[in-house]
Amino acid sequence: MSMDYEDDIMVGDLNTTRSAYKMLMLANAKPTRLFSFANTIGIGVKVKDSLGGEIREKNRFYKELTKEDYSKLKIGEEKAMKILKNTGAQKIIHSGYGATDLGGTIKIKKHLDEKLQTEYKNLYVCDGSVLPQEIRFSPTLTLICLSKYLAKHLLN
Repeated sequence: MSMDYEDDIMVGDLNTTRSAYKMLMLANAKPTRLFSFANTIGIGVKVKDSLGGEIREKNRFYKELTKEDYSKLKIGEEKAMKILKNTGAQKIIHSGYGATDLGGTIKIKKHLDEKLQTEYKNLYVCDGSVLPQEIRFSPTLTLICLSKYLAKHLLN
């Protein structure tokens, strides 16, 4: 379930598994909350950020957010906080920023050729990262078509 506030801001359900919840509490230095899973609700804020980013040493992805990106996140966070407070939430934790739906991170004709091959022979990329931008809904059908396109090329 999600709710769009503006074209580029989405607030929605971000509940998770018990084990992922425990890891999140440890990562956020909240060990006293480890066993509060049953009394927890998760809300996530997702924004369409500016394109860009790079792969650095040790295969680490780096992306610098713009002022506009942070502004969208702040608006979304304010909406999420309002929802949580209206539900009676008492101990609200902000878990920091993360990345999802990494569409648009690898560009065809810039990082890949038209057959989806990288600069390295026989190394191809065929996943959501080659889609032109972040996708709000499951790109399964698009990725199946892209995979069939690549498979046809590889078989020839």
